[in-house]
Amino acid sequence: MQLYEICFEKAKDFLEMTNEETGEIFNKIQIGHSSIFKDFFDLIQHCSTADNDNELRQKLEENEKETQEVIAAANNLNDQFEKEASEKKKMKEEFEKEISILKR
Repeated sequence: MQLYEICFEKAKDFLEMTNEETGEIFNKIQIGHSSIFKDFFDLIQHCSTADNDNELRQKLEENEKETQEVIAAANNLNDQFEKEASEKKKMKEEFEKEISILKR
């Protein structure tokens, strides 16, 4: 039990000793307050979870963007490698052609 609930309970007990109807009314007020505070706590918890969900979603989007950038960079490097390999092959063929011409 929290301090708030203990104080409310003590006040209710005192009022019931003084006047039973007042104690019952105070008990209904306590139930109402407890419900309001519980709903408020649940709402705050839900908001925190929603913020956390948004934060996680944002991190996921950032990670996906970084992944796409890494994939794009890898594709660029692969394209560059293939281009250079093709150029080397052409240079090798030209060099071999020149050597064969010089040997004649």
